Amino acid sequence: MNELLEQRERYLWALRDITSPEERSEPQERRRRFLWLPEYREALDPRVLVVRGERGAGKTALFHVFSMFASREGRLESVEVPAWMRWESSFSLEKNRWLVGFSEEGTQHPSPLVLATFYREAPQDSERLRHFWFGSLVGLLGEWSLGEDAERKAAMWEKLSPFWEVWRAARHAPSVWAPAVGAQVSLLLGVLDEIEQRLEREGRYLFVVYDQLDRIGLGDAVMQKESIKILLQIWQSFSSRYKRLRAKIFLREDLYQSVSRSYTDAGKLESLSCSMRWSVENLYRVLYRRMLASEELRGWLVALGFPVGIEDPEWGAYPPSMPPETEDDPQLSIPEVLEGAQGRSEKLRSVSQLSLMEAMVGRTMGAGVNKGYVHRWIPNHLSDANKAIVPRSMLNLFYFAASDALKRMPRVQEGHLLHHTALMEGLREASVYRMKELQEEYLFVQRLGLLRGMTLFAAQEEVEQKLSGLPLDGKEDGYGSDGKRVFAELERLGILKVRKERRAGMPDERRVDMPDLYRLGLEIKRRGGVARG
Repeated sequence: MNELLEQRERYLWALRDITSPEERSEPQERRRRFLWLPEYREALDPRVLVVRGERGAGKTALFHVFSMFASREGRLESVEVPAWMRWESSFSLEKNRWLVGFSEEGTQHPSPLVLATFYREAPQDSERLRHFWFGSLVGLLGEWSLGEDAERKAAMWEKLSPFWEVWRAARHAPSVWAPAVGAQVSLLLGVLDEIEQRLEREGRYLFVVYDQLDRIGLGDAVMQKESIKILLQIWQSFSSRYKRLRAKIFLREDLYQSVSRSYTDAGKLESLSCSMRWSVENLYRVLYRRMLASEELRGWLVALGFPVGIEDPEWGAYPPSMPPETEDDPQLSIPEVLEGAQGRSEKLRSVSQLSLMEAMVGRTMGAGVNKGYVHRWIPNHLSDANKAIVPRSMLNLFYFAASDALKRMPRVQEGHLLHHTALMEGLREASVYRMKELQEEYLFVQRLGLLRGMTLFAAQEEVEQKLSGLPLDGKEDGYGSDGKRVFAELERLGILKVRKERRAGMPDERRVDMPDLYRLGLEIKRRGGVARG
């Protein structure tokens, strides 16, 4: 294998590493890959209680950053935030405190298995769940408060015995300490009042953040829904009482919608929530930032003359804006890419979606004037029927494309990192992965297997008829033979799309389409389909 192929192989392994769907990065690496966006100002607004989004939308990435602040004694000052990551706001990041209210990671909180057992001991007793969430909050605040000023707080916590003593001794056994909560509700609430008053005097906020609530219940949808609903009710009631003690609850969009449908004051809950959606530009910036965080790929970008952006010793290089195209996006020849990979360009190149993809893959998805531009082809094929794309799908595309390119080496010796055929294979694998994700969340999504081998566009009635059967594995999903309801849910999720075809003198015909992000993984054909771009 010659030197150029060896170098390209290193780049591909690096690309695979930064886009892996099974990330196990350390906090320092997470900081250097995380993309701060101005859009997060809404999620950080103290008035926002629920941060919701589809799986892969970046909720957990944002949660991990908050958790990182919490792990450093809850002080954001110990993690310096560069000026370029801030925005004009009356809400000061540097004054906040952060506390993890629930996460499956680590051993600080009861495991989902313990919570499932706790719930099944008395499944009809919603008050027990209320005592769990409230007692857990008070216990965590107690530890935080004692850590802040042990001497001053010792007397206050002494009067909370037996709850405080039993919670500290058996924090992972809610069946042990939850009964003590009911006997001391007024005292425990007084503790929260005192913490609120202290935060007000100091001009600070204390945020309690919750994530991975979809793990609660271990498949028991009733327990999951009831637990989340009670947690939301507690914090919604607190939202009127406390202005400085606040929560950030990260929820999948479907769980939020499911809970809100049975929520007493759904309108108020909606006003306390925000949704995470991504622009195409920010999806490309996520990829670019991760490339800058890799020593190998950063060297490749710099050699080609791409800008590094703003540099920070702790947070790494922050990418500039990435418009679709710029006026000075000259077409690269393969020799230029080869030369850039081995040396260093003296000319600073503009960075855009077009220029980055041209360097990585080429300008178009193959030869010929009818082939689509790569930088447009990617979002077109990753969008769901609601025109939404999540970062995980974007990263998966390049992970699987890099994996395919590594399998084909050294036979394929194109001058770019990826051949367009690798990108197409990456899309197919990303589609399979996305379908597995959704099937884990929604049992009824498994019914899409009944459509395997179909050719679209198909009549809506035909699709509904096929969806009326049970999933191929025979598991009951709660929809019985109601194919219309299943179809409506799949349409809501952006998996299916209805197109109306007008016919002279006849009612509009409703034809069903499916975005490529889902269609390819199910091996569903599209009549007359051509590459979009």
